[in-house]
Amino acid sequence: PRATYFEDKELCAGADGRFRLVDCFQWPQSYNKEYDYAVCIPRKERFPFPNPLHIAWYTLTSADFVIPASSLFAVGQLHESKVKDFEHLFQTLQGHHHSLQNRPICHGLMCILMQLVQHEVMHLRHHPLVFRDLVVFVSQLQCTLLDIHAVLEYIEILYPLLTNVPSTPVHANPNWMGCFTNNTQICEVLHLAGVPVWLVHREEFISPTMNIVQLVRLTFPDNIVKVTYTENGVAKPFPAVYCGPCGALRHFHICHSYHGNLTETPTPTTAGSSSSHPSSSGGKQLSQKQTK
Repeated sequence: PRATYFEDKELCAGADGRFRLVDCFQWPQSYNKEYDYAVCIPRKERFPFPNPLHIAWYTLTSADFVIPASSLFAVGQLHESKVKDFEHLFQTLQGHHHSLQNRPICHGLMCILMQLVQHEVMHLRHHPLVFRDLVVFVSQLQCTLLDIHAVLEYIEILYPLLTNVPSTPVHANPNWMGCFTNNTQICEVLHLAGVPVWLVHREEFISPTMNIVQLVRLTFPDNIVKVTYTENGVAKPFPAVYCGPCGALRHFHICHSYHGNLTETPTPTTAGSSSSHPSSSGGKQLSQKQTK
């Protein structure tokens, strides 16, 4: 991470419904006390198939968009096998949550997140959408599931370590996304608790007398989708939902960016259209949220 990550950024979902490098579910972000559990967001490469969590990084393709043969419009549903994968992950997280219900924290948050996922999984099974809206809907469901996993890790592992900070560092948890911060005290506490954490300073604040132990080459993710959503070669970008610095507001809008705003009007299907090649959907774009 670099100090430029503290600057204002516009949140606009890419072709996969995710928010590129400023997405806390894809890349470490700035630590924020209101969402302190976010450092426990899992890393994709640590949970490959057949781990139930692997579906949380699945990217929707037209091959899994099923339009009923009798449908007059280009609306469809996610393939049954993928819906079952989401249901299985939800049930797995429910079981984990049940085993931690005697812990003294996050009860209200977990109830809200669990109810939200239950509703969204039912929506996947029973309510058809145009393909463009389904891309966003699946992405938002995945964010909520990853949030639940992160909160459970926070309750079970991190919170006890933050409550009684060890005197020597716990081995950094390789499953966690971690974070960066420009606060040395926060950095030290998280480091002692086993959170992958980076201390970031602007160049002008780095002392010229500082001893450099080792130079580390910056690495950048190569699996983050940066292109705009298109249909039939025509760009149909998702609207921006927020513009501002890293922090609580950005995290909130990433987690809840398009909830309740799936408003595209479906277009009629044409003769011979295939469920694996959805028609271009017209109508108005997703409504842009106003930040308060």
